[in-house]
Amino acid sequence: MSSLIKTSKEHLTYTPYYCEENAYKLLEYMKEFGDLHCTYVVFVSNMNKSTLGWLVRSNKGRLSNGPFCYMGSCPLNIIYDCSFKDYHVFIIYNSISEYLVYDFDSLLPFPTPFVHYFAHGLRRNDILPERLRRFYRVIPGTDYLNYFSSDRSHMQRDDGSWMAPPPSYGCICGQNSGSSHNLPFYLDMTMNVVGENSLITDRVYGTVLSENEFFEKFSGL
Repeated sequence: MSSLIKTSKEHLTYTPYYCEENAYKLLEYMKEFGDLHCTYVVFVSNMNKSTLGWLVRSNKGRLSNGPFCYMGSCPLNIIYDCSFKDYHVFIIYNSISEYLVYDFDSLLPFPTPFVHYFAHGLRRNDILPERLRRFYRVIPGTDYLNYFSSDRSHMQRDDGSWMAPPPSYGCICGQNSGSSHNLPFYLDMTMNVVGENSLITDRVYGTVLSENEFFEKFSGL
């Protein structure tokens, strides 16, 4: 297992509903202990902004082994322990012997082998209705640290109130991001489908993979 993370996730920086920032802060932590060239950030979503996963924490902080729905642009409510969002973000680390997944919201071990995470935390697209089937935007960890930015405006209502309490630290703005909020580009699963990317856009926003391409890349099979 990777020696990068020597503490439990309870001792790492975590804010509910801000998975893109949780991944960023974890990369900052990892950078202190090793080479980020073996890390990847993964955004999970689709063109409908509604997809599905399993074995995750519910919105109220309870644990649930039921389905976790990503639908809409914000956390809404609890229905039979399903949490509603439109995307999810986690980190994959290449430990040489296998790929490991670091997901703060998963009930699976932290980290957990990719193949186990795929089988139990994601499960295959073909068991889902077409509208819930997932795509995966994969970004090298070093590029994510350099280019990602978020002003958290996606979590604010029209009156300025928060849909969920924001992190206590300042907004994230990578040194080469070029803007205060480029999160929407990472969430766009219609942009930069594999084989249609420019080198520059690849570097900033990574590559969108189908589920088969995603599994082949990280399963080691």
